[in-house]
Amino acid sequence: MPFRYRLQKVLDFRINQKEEQRMRVQKAQRAVYQAEQDIKKNNQDILDTKAGMRNADPMMYERYDTFIKHLWEEDEKLQQEKQLALEKLEKEKELL
Repeated sequence: MPFRYRLQKVLDFRINQKEEQRMRVQKAQRAVYQAEQDIKKNNQDILDTKAGMRNADPMMYERYDTFIKHLWEEDEKLQQEKQLALEKLEKEKELL
């Protein structure tokens, strides 16, 4: 039987806890990255819609305005989600 310290179980438990916390930090980092990617995609959609509006029939301007307004509302929502993800990441880093 190999030699084991008396507190080996405690050491193993702490190592295990540390690894689980690192995994939670990585998960939070992925959430922040995903939120940033969603924001970039939404911003590109806004730019594409504005460009399409310049070439569109004047009868469609109202629909384009409505859609752009929706995209800006979506941007605000995505910014809030990113902020929550950043807060969660900071909280998880503190526990590490």
